[in-house]
Amino acid sequence: MDSKYVYIINYPDYEQELCELEQLYLFGSQQQAGKKYRFSDKRMSAGLSPFFRQRLDILCQASSCEKLVQQVQEAQLHFDEFKIHYLKLDGDQLAYHERLQACKEVGYVVLGEANMHNPRVNLGLVIIEGTWILGVMEQHDAKWQHRTSKPHSYSNSLNNKLAKVAVNIACSDIESPTIVDPCCGVGTVVIEAQANGVDIQGYEINPLVAQQARENVMHFGFADVITNGNMHDITQKYDVAIIDIPYGLYAPTTRAEQLAILITAKRIASKLVLLTCDDLTLLLQEAGYTDIHIGMAHKNNAFSRHVCVCK
Repeated sequence: MDSKYVYIINYPDYEQELCELEQLYLFGSQQQAGKKYRFSDKRMSAGLSPFFRQRLDILCQASSCEKLVQQVQEAQLHFDEFKIHYLKLDGDQLAYHERLQACKEVGYVVLGEANMHNPRVNLGLVIIEGTWILGVMEQHDAKWQHRTSKPHSYSNSLNNKLAKVAVNIACSDIESPTIVDPCCGVGTVVIEAQANGVDIQGYEINPLVAQQARENVMHFGFADVITNGNMHDITQKYDVAIIDIPYGLYAPTTRAEQLAILITAKRIASKLVLLTCDDLTLLLQEAGYTDIHIGMAHKNNAFSRHVCVCK
């Protein structure tokens, strides 16, 4: 385990496939199914993914607590106003008093003063595959959850978690990407992209919904990048298009209209992240996409969306 960082991950069982799809694009390789941690040399904010819980910048690692304490002593680690948090993963058999004792033993040899109530530096202690790891810990801030309450929303609106994952998948392999959401609805994807500092434009054909998207975006202090217009009139070229394809009672579309959306998406963007209730693989192929990767996003086992990444 020579990586610089370890990410602690969590998800409900019904979102495992979505989490692993996002990890594939964030880290560039498939994670072993079911593992709720990820080693990497890639440094990302703990708040980037809704499935990240902590990121540890690894300081020391050893095969036992005793050897870890020895390493910490030899490294003469020094932190002022620090606190050690034990991170208990699935399968960890240590009892509470053993975890508490381990934190005390490691903390005793860290140079500097501890601060249990208002620490300036948080350290994480975790056992992964029999290895004891100590690192500087960044906690997930869960800011995206505060953006779930928008002035305007609809029952079929994309939820913030899935929008955030879609943005992460879209941006993972492109430096400073330009993104378009050509069917942006009330602007959830636009909000999550701007929260990540991503350059995005949103288009909405319905003037009332476009205005609601503007109000939602500006409610969170982001720039008004919403255009009331038809996506088929877009002339600019973007790196990625993110589309939650219109569907259902409130936004019905025919197969011909869906195909037209996909063809235009191919014209205006090099990559497409498509969210849809139905499997549109054949329609994507008809639109000219040849590199298609599909995962599933489930909501409480009651509602599912296909997440298609297409080039």
